[in-house]
Amino acid sequence: MIGEMALIDHLPRSASARATTDAKLVPIDQRRFLFLVQETPFFAIHVMKVMADRLRRMNETVE
Repeated sequence: MIGEMALIDHLPRSASARATTDAKLVPIDQRRFLFLVQETPFFAIHVMKVMADRLRRMNETVE
């Protein structure tokens, strides 16, 4: 999952990504993202878990 923070806070993405193998991407615009968050609680929890995991990893590199 990439770009989720930009969908939440309306700021430019904070990172880039590059696939090292063939990959299928599913772009989700803000309208679809908000629909998924509102209608699918497990999607919202997954987004929060991904963000929490990234924050914890960044905190480990700073300490």
